[in-house]
Amino acid sequence: MVGFVGTLLLVLAQITQPAPSVTPPAPKTIIRIKSTPFCTVFRENVFHAVEGLRVNDMVIDQGQLLLSKWAYDSIADTGKIEAGGLAEARKSQGPSVKMDQYQLGEVVNQAAHNVQRVYALLNDPQRFPQTPQDDATRDLIKMKAVLQAVADAQERSINILSGTYETAALLALLSFGNNTVGALQQGSSPDQNLQVGDQVFNPPGYLSPPASAAPAQTSLFASTPIGRIRSAVVISQRITGGVENNVADAVISGIKRCGAQ
Repeated sequence: MVGFVGTLLLVLAQITQPAPSVTPPAPKTIIRIKSTPFCTVFRENVFHAVEGLRVNDMVIDQGQLLLSKWAYDSIADTGKIEAGGLAEARKSQGPSVKMDQYQLGEVVNQAAHNVQRVYALLNDPQRFPQTPQDDATRDLIKMKAVLQAVADAQERSINILSGTYETAALLALLSFGNNTVGALQQGSSPDQNLQVGDQVFNPPGYLSPPASAAPAQTSLFASTPIGRIRSAVVISQRITGGVENNVADAVISGIKRCGAQ
């Protein structure tokens, strides 16, 4: 009994003993970020425009690689190059070429969407007013001009890729001829297989260039119409690279201005 009472008193003593004081946590530090109008535009428009242009460079490079593969497949896909030469090899279109055309269409859609988004970021009249009132706004206008020049250069490459894809799609449609009934029949085959570079229309007064005027053939695949288009994209991208050299200086100046404010 004594042992039970003693235990009970010990428990009651622990219950009635005041709880240790808890030190309240220190209040959270509130960080206030002050952003000037210049830095806001630099962060939300200029930075995202630069990122979009960088992504588009990679997308256009992917289109260039697809053209290289297309040029190869336009010959190798048919397996006729040894028997009939380049002209014979291009008379038929294999599954690889069709896949190349489809993938190029996907690249064109992505690149066109990206460049339009960049234009939307740079053509905001509220962020880039036509009549700047201070040095900061004038710097933003200069950045816009540099980035817009890059977007214009990229758009030229995109137009080459887009024109190639759209031409291939048109020629695929024309390959079925104008016999509507035959084209609608199940299992009908194309009347002729038109490829990019084929002469489709002969306007009055048209004269085909002489053989001596043909460009020098550096390689079998580079001499195909798709190979020559790929060379045009390479040249266009080199021009774009020259324009892009001005972007770094413009962006660094903006970083320095925001850091000083």
